[in-house]
Amino acid sequence: MSGTAVKDILRFMGELAPFSLAESWDNCGLMVGDLDAPVRKIMAALDVTRPVAEEAAQQGVDCIVSHHPLIFHPLKAVTAQGLPYYLIRKGIAVISAHTNLDIAFGGVCDRLAEFLGVTDTTVLDPTGKERYYKVVVFVPRAAARQVTEKMADAGAGALGNYTRCSFSHPGTGSFLPGDGAAPAVGAVGKQEQVDEIRVEMLCSEKNLGAVIAAMKKAHPYEEPAYDVFENLGAGRTYGIGRVGTLLSPMSGRELAERVRDTLGCPSVRLVEGARREIKRVALANGAESGLLPAAVKAGADALVAGEVKHNVYIDAQNAGITLIDAGHFDTENLIVPVLETRLKERFPGVEVIPSTANRRPYESV
Repeated sequence: MSGTAVKDILRFMGELAPFSLAESWDNCGLMVGDLDAPVRKIMAALDVTRPVAEEAAQQGVDCIVSHHPLIFHPLKAVTAQGLPYYLIRKGIAVISAHTNLDIAFGGVCDRLAEFLGVTDTTVLDPTGKERYYKVVVFVPRAAARQVTEKMADAGAGALGNYTRCSFSHPGTGSFLPGDGAAPAVGAVGKQEQVDEIRVEMLCSEKNLGAVIAAMKKAHPYEEPAYDVFENLGAGRTYGIGRVGTLLSPMSGRELAERVRDTLGCPSVRLVEGARREIKRVALANGAESGLLPAAVKAGADALVAGEVKHNVYIDAQNAGITLIDAGHFDTENLIVPVLETRLKERFPGVEVIPSTANRRPYESV
């Protein structure tokens, strides 16, 4: 046995793409299954369709990790003819990471940017900001390095491309141990003064609990003195879509051909804008073509999107911006190999496979 359970997969997906990032209308997380059920084999897929479910059953899969939710609208019944019933009967859990994986850094839209050669990307439509804290702790000089390193191991001191960052300043700590205390330094009933180091480290919200626990475990005092402050200056803005720059400028038609060939689309739809040369490109994977106004506001020369409504084509014409409709499936299926790789890295004792039955749900004729 691998020792891995469904709850471990769910926890990891929450680390990869925090479920708190998901849109309010969305449904993410555990769709069906037992959190304590063992997992020996995982399947990564864009959609959970009947062919995918049957493939998973044939392959002995215990858990499907999908992008699109198995259950989106509330169910009024779970019958033998329905897919949730089939999966429950086969003992296959389903975990879905939808808009949280769209929004998360390194998620679907960032993967789309990598595919298309769009660099130096920023968020197109902000929906929030990462919360960061500064953890300040006072440590005896001799233990300062040990405490700092343990906090860093737990995730403190990481910001952007830098890790294990800290600030320290010497000072004097003073305390009076009372009855029942077991001080590491000094004696009960005697005022003590100790050379201490004030250690400050940034910490993301998701790592805060682990950092504080690591600090307390490494600290020589039974009652460490520490403060936690919210830091409004740190943290990245997150949101839907991306906008960035092409490595080499090209025409709208050339960009459309690149999108088609790189994503493997049977075809794409193109609205050529007024600008002959495309440099700045906005990206809106899946059904996010409503980001056209944000793309125009961001000064994009083109918007690459999926599942574009008719009125959006007209709006693009009127705005003079190039619009490329590459389809919902093809702008998002590229996340499946990423899920496969990340799950393999995190759970080396579990077999992870991609679905081969998950295909474009239509054909071009």
